[in-house]
Amino acid sequence: MSGYTNYLGARRCCEKNLVGPKGSDGVQGPGGPIGPAGVIGSTGATGQRGPTGCRGPTGAQGAGGPGATGAIGAQGATGAQGATGAQGDTGATGAQGSTGHTGSTGHTGATGATGATGATGATGAQGAQGPSSPFYLDYQVVPILPTAFTTPTTTLYFSYAITTNSCINVAGTSANCGQNSYLYNLLRCEQVTPSSGPVVVTCPTVVTSHGLGDVCQTPLNNRLVPCSRIDLLSGDTIDTRYMCTIIDGPPTGPTEDAYIEWHWYTITTSGSIDYAFSGKFIFVASAAYIASQYALQSNTYVGISGSGIGMFNPSNHNS
Repeated sequence: MSGYTNYLGARRCCEKNLVGPKGSDGVQGPGGPIGPAGVIGSTGATGQRGPTGCRGPTGAQGAGGPGATGAIGAQGATGAQGATGAQGDTGATGAQGSTGHTGSTGHTGATGATGATGATGATGAQGAQGPSSPFYLDYQVVPILPTAFTTPTTTLYFSYAITTNSCINVAGTSANCGQNSYLYNLLRCEQVTPSSGPVVVTCPTVVTSHGLGDVCQTPLNNRLVPCSRIDLLSGDTIDTRYMCTIIDGPPTGPTEDAYIEWHWYTITTSGSIDYAFSGKFIFVASAAYIASQYALQSNTYVGISGSGIGMFNPSNHNS
């Protein structure tokens, strides 16, 4: 018998033994009774399902395994690489052509002669000095009352100082009641002319101060004396003047104008009636003037005299 016939026989044998006999079906349980119909009729209970029959055993698998896999053949040897051919020689570089000659530069034309400078005209005469020439007069006085008034007593009672403009005069100024950035001294100068002997000058003597940062200052109760008087005991003539200086200010240097008022009143008698007179000293100085004096004293407020930076009567200065 040929090999193919044996193969077919073995295959039929395997196909018959691959599947075992089928098990018998289980017995179906009886159906439950149908209940009587009600008014509408209820559905009767469903009967129980009978048990499933046992499954038959699986038939044994036929003998005979798959055939063995054939061996892989050996790979053939790789052939040797052929030799690399030699590189050919580089051709010679051709000779560079000669550079052409640069043409010669043309001659620069001669510069024309400069004309003679005209003679300077004569300087015109200087005009007369106008009313803006600087005046630095600073003394102010308490007036001498008429002889009809007797025993006058003058008292300094109030001072007012300001270094900032109002908000309506300078754009950008904050809306406030102003401020004062300097410290002031009110000073007295006296010249005594005796009936015989040399003149004696005492100057300056501090009367009182107006505080740095203060705008309005009260009360003051300093005695002031008039411009001139005769001492009843000695007969000497005593002339008295008042002036004002700045003795302190911003530590970084002055930048603001200065203005101060010193207010006084005089109580006097004429006959049996008492009278009162009032007045004030006004002193000013510009920021530029204060700064120049500050710089002259190596950035201090001592002033040239050492008593502070002098201020001026506003009617006769333009510092």
